[in-house]
Amino acid sequence: MKMDLHMHSHYSDGTLSPRKLMERAKEKGIDVVSLTDHDNVTGIQEMKQYADIYGVEFIPGIEISGNYGKQEFHILGYYIDHQCEELHETLETWGRIRSRQVEKMCRKLNDLGYGIYLHSILEMAKIRTIGIHLLGLALKESGYAQSIDEANKKLISKQSPAYVERENIEPREIIRVIRRSGGIPVLAHPCISKNLSYIPELVDQGLRGIEIYYPRHTEEDKTVLLQIAEKYKLLVTGGSDYHGPFGAHSEDGVEIGCVSTPKESLERMKDIISGGKENGYL
Repeated sequence: MKMDLHMHSHYSDGTLSPRKLMERAKEKGIDVVSLTDHDNVTGIQEMKQYADIYGVEFIPGIEISGNYGKQEFHILGYYIDHQCEELHETLETWGRIRSRQVEKMCRKLNDLGYGIYLHSILEMAKIRTIGIHLLGLALKESGYAQSIDEANKKLISKQSPAYVERENIEPREIIRVIRRSGGIPVLAHPCISKNLSYIPELVDQGLRGIEIYYPRHTEEDKTVLLQIAEKYKLLVTGGSDYHGPFGAHSEDGVEIGCVSTPKESLERMKDIISGGKENGYL
């Protein structure tokens, strides 16, 4: 069984629609997929519709970006109730935090001589998650960078000239809202985000899994993470983090299905969800 539990559509920072993502997954022989758009659930219903058409098992998901000071956290939520009112209200609140960050970064880009303006970013955000990924897209579309990856590295990633720190969106709050929406919180690409040392604290706060099988994790990374997963009895997941052609990570040759999740993890997730309140999970 092939599974890819980490991908993004054009509703966040991907370049393909849910339909095109599902078509590509089907072509690659993927049996189970999860759409994990950044900080929004807009594409879930559409993705489910095409999963049903193509006969692919679908797990509703999300990837919520947070931080504690300068430390970045990305936490995946699987089997979320995408209609949960508390989830929607919280995402709207955090969207305003990201919008303030984008506004400040637009000013910095302007000071550096780049014609990227907030009103254009807000127009793009009508169908996409608001966030600095839109600055990367705008820089590419305006000809200031050849690709989103180049724009990120050159101008808007940490330590780059236009970067501005975001107000805190703490990981414990992300974990809480994922669980309150019926989902399973999983730490995304911990070796890339360099937040392994926080895992024991996150487990205490309700983390249930870690993403181990990831395109940019080395064999050494995977060995270390498997040991951590065993120690804390965490789910083991994996996904491509596919953003579509010309999207983020495209320069690394990332493709849907290039890594997978063990079948046992899917069974364990289903056990957690089916147990629900009886097991003290929700």
